[in-house]
Amino acid sequence: MENNRRSPSKKLASSESKLYGFGSSSRRNLSGNRKPCGQPVVDIRTESDFYQPGGFLTCQYQIVSNDTDQISAIEASVIWKTEGKGGEDIGVHFFERRNQKSPASQTFQEPQKLSTLLPVSPLTYDGEIIKIRWCVRVRIFLEGGVQITEDCHFQLGKVVCPKELKRFSDLDESEIEKECGGVDSSGTLD
Repeated sequence: MENNRRSPSKKLASSESKLYGFGSSSRRNLSGNRKPCGQPVVDIRTESDFYQPGGFLTCQYQIVSNDTDQISAIEASVIWKTEGKGGEDIGVHFFERRNQKSPASQTFQEPQKLSTLLPVSPLTYDGEIIKIRWCVRVRIFLEGGVQITEDCHFQLGKVVCPKELKRFSDLDESEIEKECGGVDSSGTLD
């Protein structure tokens, strides 16, 4: 088994940030930045960008803000979502919410640790028609209804999608094992 752990001091997984006003979609200021000057920033750091099904995910997130009084709540979650043809689904695996009035509110700017045992499915899948993506999501709720959302994506398991199977169809079993560690009868990489 390959060790995919990396130093937790680096931002490892891809990250997307969105700023939402109450009832609006993602918006940007005129300079193209996602957050207006003065808005809190979320920094999420994972130990790896790949996790085994049933493995343990540990990450750290931190809110960087000059004014934590404007923050009314923070939510941290581990979710999976589908993208592609048809409706989009979302599944929540882990969720926690901290309100400004809670005893831990003074720690809004201190690094927070999130740990959870990951499920065995659904696995990350990058198909042509549908995709399944996993992420750690941190949402900040500001006074006045503004929300800031930061997603840090990671891969759960390895599934060979059909276009990859075509690439492997001309290889014999020893070449497949050399390429990716083997493929079992369900198409899942070992």
